[in-house]
Amino acid sequence: MPNLDDGYDSVLGAGSTGLALRTGPHVSCGLILRIPEGRIVGLQCYQQGDVVNQVPTWSAVNFQGNPGWVSDAYLKRGGSYDYCGDEGW
Repeated sequence: MPNLDDGYDSVLGAGSTGLALRTGPHVSCGLILRIPEGRIVGLQCYQQGDVVNQVPTWSAVNFQGNPGWVSDAYLKRGGSYDYCGDEGW
């Protein structure tokens, strides 16, 4: 995934289980790990994906050296504003 965004965001509303970091922008994609509430993620870009809590976008992020995808529904500032592009994920 391209790194088009050098910003950061934090996990909000994921509860005690944390936010799922996945291999793609869909709830059916593999789980890499769970990011605890309040932790900071590095943003790379966003892509359309499964709708979660009425939010249809997912951000490609990096968390402690682990790249993956998270639903923007659980990012405090709404995730990346830089589109990943049409090449897909």
